[in-house]
Amino acid sequence: TIVLGVPKDEFTPRVHEAMTLVFDEMDSLRWELEVRTTQRDRLDMALDQHVTTELANRRALYRHLTRAAEHVRATGEPSFLLLVKLLGWEALWREAGFEAAEDILQKVAVVLEAEVPASTPHGYLDGGSFGIVLNVATSDEVESLGFDLIEGLNIPTITCLWACAPIEAGAPASSIHAAAEEDARRRL
Repeated sequence: TIVLGVPKDEFTPRVHEAMTLVFDEMDSLRWELEVRTTQRDRLDMALDQHVTTELANRRALYRHLTRAAEHVRATGEPSFLLLVKLLGWEALWREAGFEAAEDILQKVAVVLEAEVPASTPHGYLDGGSFGIVLNVATSDEVESLGFDLIEGLNIPTITCLWACAPIEAGAPASSIHAAAEEDARRRL
């Protein structure tokens, strides 16, 4: 008979002890790997999340834009970046302070969480700008969501504006963002 690959007559107490040590070390390494993997996953999540709003941050949103551009390349289906801009947010930050400005960001985050499907990538870009990646969308759907979001953002002292840009096949995320910002300037 063979026990764990060792013939029974060679399975001495010393062999048993050595095998036990090896298996204990394997269990210890397996546990350590699990702990490290969990820590890495938490760090990745923290790196992709805006501190105040808990929405995706620019880094995560750009990754979604890159995937969307690759999807457009592969399928030819139209996709858009919808931008929601808070005009006057930076002036509020300068005049009323950090807490007042962050409170506005949190209010917008609540509206976005309520209005945008959880499966739709969205997040905070910077300087009072939020982005929503709309895969397989028509320009009418983008316009409708843009108007609905602005209507839901009734914030005194802040002017809310929506803008959009088509996601071009293979385009870099920064170019898509820049095109949406340019559309916002045209809408002023």
